[in-house]
Amino acid sequence: MMLFHVLRHMNALKPQFDKTLEGSDPGVRNKYNSLHYGLHTAGSMALDGFVEGIRTDGTTRERMPKDGTVFQLTANIMRYVENLIDYMDTIADILGQDASYNQAIIKLPRRVIPADRPQALLGLYIKKVLVQLNLTLVNKSETYTDPFLKAVFRLNNNVHILRTIMGSGLLEVVSLSAPECRENYEEMITEQKRVYSQCWETILEFIWSADTDIPTPILMAPGKLADKYCKIIKDKFSGFNHEIEEITATQKRYSIPDVELRESLKRDNKEYILPKYNSFYDKYVNVPFTKNTDKYIKYTPAQVSGLIDSFFDVAA
Repeated sequence: MMLFHVLRHMNALKPQFDKTLEGSDPGVRNKYNSLHYGLHTAGSMALDGFVEGIRTDGTTRERMPKDGTVFQLTANIMRYVENLIDYMDTIADILGQDASYNQAIIKLPRRVIPADRPQALLGLYIKKVLVQLNLTLVNKSETYTDPFLKAVFRLNNNVHILRTIMGSGLLEVVSLSAPECRENYEEMITEQKRVYSQCWETILEFIWSADTDIPTPILMAPGKLADKYCKIIKDKFSGFNHEIEEITATQKRYSIPDVELRESLKRDNKEYILPKYNSFYDKYVNVPFTKNTDKYIKYTPAQVSGLIDSFFDVAA
């Protein structure tokens, strides 16, 4: 940022320098112009180099956050991008000398008036940064073998990016160059929530499978329940118990630093699984399928809700 700070002051003082240097030795003017050009070139290289640094980030699999929390790279980039707003005119002056940016402005869906040109140029650059960051995050997420931790990692990062965009002046800056920015991140967040919700599929096979469901008339029939049906119910409860304990142990180790996201996922989990478990539990809890009730009926619906509340334990 120091380079942009110097350039901003130099640009502000340029009219005075030009006036002062009128009629002075050409060599002095050339040195000043050379310095100004050199700083602009350095600024252009810094902006390009920043994007390239995101693309070539060297964080190894071993150094990726084990709990899927916000990637340090993401936090650093968003902090940097926020600071660029203070140097909008200076950066626009640099980008305006790049033919590709000038062509991009012409292709924008909305005509850019001269007064909005600095915002449009900076917005195009920020869009470029965000696109590259998203590509890098997708690539980095592939280091996770757990597909649901992968989804949590991408959720954490996309929510952090969107929160930063919404909580600063960035949304306004990119409104000309990327009017769909907010919507795109909201769609990615929704999709990753959908992917994450698939962590319940194995559990549903035990409590919500039509293939092994026992018709109610059989359960209500007088006399002892046939052994084959007793075994089916035992397998259902045993399978559910094992899976809910596994998923709880695993997801306690996931980190979701954003309070709103953390609570919304817990709420979604409950709304998704509890009605199905309630129905299963009510159907079989009073059926005499075993003498060892405590071995199989280990969790009431309220206790399952409590297990879900322990997901994403910040103290784990």
